[in-house]
Amino acid sequence: MSKAVFFSLPAHGHVNPSLSLVDELVKRGEQVIYYTSPEFKHKVEQTGAQFRDYGEKLESLNRELEGRQGNLIYLSACFLRMCQVIIPETLALLKTDRPDYIIYDSMAIWGRIIAKKMNLPAVCSITTFVMGEGQLPNPQILLSLIKDMGSIRQFNDLSKQVAAEFNITPIRLKEMFTNEADLNIVYTSTFFQPNAHQIEGNYKFIGPSIAARNERDNFDFPENKPLVYISLGTVFNNNLEFYNECFKAFENTGYQVVLSVGKQIDIDALKNIPANFIVRRHVPQLEVLQKASLFITHGGMNSVNEALFFGVPLIVIPMSVDQPIVASRVRELGAGIYLEKRKANHRNLKKFSGLILADERYKNNSKVIGDSFRKSGGHRQGVDEIFAYKNLHP
Repeated sequence: MSKAVFFSLPAHGHVNPSLSLVDELVKRGEQVIYYTSPEFKHKVEQTGAQFRDYGEKLESLNRELEGRQGNLIYLSACFLRMCQVIIPETLALLKTDRPDYIIYDSMAIWGRIIAKKMNLPAVCSITTFVMGEGQLPNPQILLSLIKDMGSIRQFNDLSKQVAAEFNITPIRLKEMFTNEADLNIVYTSTFFQPNAHQIEGNYKFIGPSIAARNERDNFDFPENKPLVYISLGTVFNNNLEFYNECFKAFENTGYQVVLSVGKQIDIDALKNIPANFIVRRHVPQLEVLQKASLFITHGGMNSVNEALFFGVPLIVIPMSVDQPIVASRVRELGAGIYLEKRKANHRNLKKFSGLILADERYKNNSKVIGDSFRKSGGHRQGVDEIFAYKNLHP
């Protein structure tokens, strides 16, 4: 039995895809210590891993990020500040833990630094597309660079500070979005990954790590109506205007609509909810997707992967970060429609929903992507790859 330490990014889209992998590691006899925020403690402990909290200082930094997730430069600067908080305390604990290897989320750059400082084998857990150099030219990143010179200066200053504190080479901005390790586990398929043939390095595409989450809710789904599921995820969901547009789009239609609005919305503030809508703060997403005919989403990688796994076509309304890339790939493969946020009104929602539901090609193309996910092997294949890599570093 070996011991692994997993450094996650404390966000649903980064924690959830990793849990099946961690569960499988534990089932095969590995001891896993999993770092994240208290919000995910129960989920982590259900896998059999040992939960460990990043601490109050990191919680304070997370609160600073609220409302600024779309600013990639500011986000990168915050990650460097997280390094200053996490690394000193963690290095001290790991001297006692004595792990055999490190697994870190691709955005958790502190995990890569810790692995290098301790001279340990490292595995990178990639919950988005691979974003290697020249791989995905993202206009969102370029636009952020132009608009936010102040955050660039802050990032450069922090990079020098971190380099001096931990005796490493200063971290370049583009490294914040790659963080390559000797082994890189990617939760998608080579078919869905843009330009997969151009990727160099030890990348293993295992497909989405889909497993039951024991999430239940107290509503039933009518079997005689197409089910439209709408969710903007856990970060960008404070959008009353959009939800009202959804009401206008689907009221008095033959659709059953399930709308997940998240924790930030007061459901009582939503006026005139149509009779064919079920509105909740949270719904069991995997259960809903297995019955859905269409998913209207912000385009978070995890949500899109889960929909395509079950062959559900999409309308993707990107809000930030990598979501325009995900939306573009969905459109390119014919699995859905890319709808710009500024055009997400009731007329377009109704129009494009009708178009997708009337054209079987969208559903068929979604199924093709879902099949590529299943053929990639999932979390068991991921653990096979980790064990093969681990055996090279006894």
